[in-house]
Amino acid sequence: MGLSHTLVDVFKRLVGIAKEPAVLTLDDGALAAAVDVDEDAEDGEDDEQATVEDDWADMQAFVARCEAEALDLAGVDPTDPDAYWAMHQRIEAAGAAGSREERARGAGFKDARHWDSVSHYLRARWSELVRGEGGASVQEKAEFRAAAERAGRR
Repeated sequence: MGLSHTLVDVFKRLVGIAKEPAVLTLDDGALAAAVDVDEDAEDGEDDEQATVEDDWADMQAFVARCEAEALDLAGVDPTDPDAYWAMHQRIEAAGAAGSREERARGAGFKDARHWDSVSHYLRARWSELVRGEGGASVQEKAEFRAAAERAGRR
């Protein structure tokens, strides 16, 4: 449940329906946002699976909203995971010249928050709900993970 809960929490913060402001960091291709315990969730496997399903629905609603509002992707092709990871490396690279804000602007984004919105949209777009024996989980699609690995080897 970790990835799906983290993504939904971040999306809620970005679209302004969470109590806390969006504070985001991306490290090594994984979201590293602090996740609060879901106050509505109860202990139990059925409740956890329902939460995963709810989180997935929230993620899909976020993707639909971004597409309906024509989120400015600053030239990143949403169908090309390699393009996303190349941009991710350019902006998030540790030790790169300039601040993260400067790198985001240099890459064509309004600011780092704009990059965060685009990044979360694309990560949600490249996610899928996977049902297995252990229950449901939200995972990045294999093609997206493979592109991340290729980007990490450059």
